[in-house]
Amino acid sequence: MNILCAGINDVDAGKTTLSIALLRYLKGKEHEACGFKPRSGNNLWYHWDIVKEGLKKGCPYSHDATLLKNESSENPSITLLNPVHRVWSPSSEELQWEQVPHFLLDRITIKDKNIIALNECLDLPIDSKYLEETLRKNEVISISSRRDLEALNNLYDQADDWAYSLLSRKFNFIVCESYCNIAVPWNGLTNLDHVFVIEPFRVRVYQGDRYLKSLQLISTLPFEEETFRVIEPLEPIQEIHIPPFSGNIAEKLKNHLSPYLDELFTL
Repeated sequence: MNILCAGINDVDAGKTTLSIALLRYLKGKEHEACGFKPRSGNNLWYHWDIVKEGLKKGCPYSHDATLLKNESSENPSITLLNPVHRVWSPSSEELQWEQVPHFLLDRITIKDKNIIALNECLDLPIDSKYLEETLRKNEVISISSRRDLEALNNLYDQADDWAYSLLSRKFNFIVCESYCNIAVPWNGLTNLDHVFVIEPFRVRVYQGDRYLKSLQLISTLPFEEETFRVIEPLEPIQEIHIPPFSGNIAEKLKNHLSPYLDELFTL
């Protein structure tokens, strides 16, 4: 079964907490369940500790993906759960369409091989020593134009398709987490059973096929469509009020959702 967690807000939407709650519920029912974060990103300035740790290991990764890995059945690798990861660099400059976005690098994993797409347009804001291990251990592709960046789209899709294919053979439940407020994290996600959409004080659940159909109808570029536009014409099959929690939030959310999930998964 494929479950997607998407958010209405572009930051601090609650997707990871919801994904963890679902994984704990499914494992508690003795299902083999795995989290999946096809695309992720973090920021040199705001998330320096985990960025530095990933660069030191030669494999930048997402903190959220680490949380999903820790909650998944068995012990899948971080790059399998999170095949594409971007390290952003903060900037106050307004970006023109033809310019390369303000990011340091992408890590793209295909069949256990890491590819680093290095942004040559960025004035490096950190000491180059932090990049040495990552550049030494992996194949490096230089990005110096928007065209170079767009040429990576095929690699992104290959990475996500490879990871999803492997995970779907190993686990009978995949909990896929989108990014920001984007409706689907990659174009290859064409088979969904349920979609959970979270926002403050509310979780709504939609039928996966209707969600994907709505995505197709409202946009010619579904990859970057925002979640709120996709759900606007849809009726949820469940709408659950979520009170604010403090302390061990994922566990409390799991307990709160459990009666609704019991009903949903017996339909």
